[in-house]
Amino acid sequence: MPNTEHKPTERVLNILELLGTTPSGLSLSDIAKQIGSPKTTVAPILHTMASRNFIAYHKDSSLYTIGIGAYLAGISYYGEKSIMQFIKSEMEYAVNETNEICQFGIRSDNSVLYIAKVDSKEAIRLVSSVGKRLPLYCTALGKALLYQLPFEKVRALYPNGLEKFTEYTITDFETLKKEWDEINASKPDSSADNMNIDRNNSTDGDNEDARHEADTGNGDDKTSDDME
Repeated sequence: MPNTEHKPTERVLNILELLGTTPSGLSLSDIAKQIGSPKTTVAPILHTMASRNFIAYHKDSSLYTIGIGAYLAGISYYGEKSIMQFIKSEMEYAVNETNEICQFGIRSDNSVLYIAKVDSKEAIRLVSSVGKRLPLYCTALGKALLYQLPFEKVRALYPNGLEKFTEYTITDFETLKKEWDEINASKPDSSADNMNIDRNNSTDGDNEDARHEADTGNGDDKTSDDME
């Protein structure tokens, strides 16, 4: 299926997504390389975005970071209280019951995008954070979303293979398929989509159904826990 996205608009959105997940900032060269566009094309886009405060340019380091304009646009979405208030209240309930961190995310293509988090009293450090994207196969929350898909679709999400992020990362489809089979075999019936797999809350980007999942920070899958 041909890509019908408008290229100039796609570049702007790619820059926002990239800087939104890189709080330390990126240079013009880094941004151009990561979004796959020439510096001469990216430079005027960055200038315009900075003038509108959607990104910020730091002269001392020559780095770009996400700007206040992007924050204000994002917070207006978060202000849609009907759904987000319900989700946060459920997350807070889960944290109070388990004393574990609770995260809410959606599947975005082949990644899990974290959009909410409620901390527990336990001092647990997680790699994941609100606004961050991580490959589905590297986190407990991501796997809970990934293993709802037919395995051929799972394979198609990663045409270049499974990148290694930690010593525990699954890097071959054979091992991933074995784990996928074990998880799906443990589902007692077709209502398994509503099972408590983790105490994280997740939403599959395809169907927008909220699901409760757990991430205790020291669960049975070190690949997941190490990334999150």
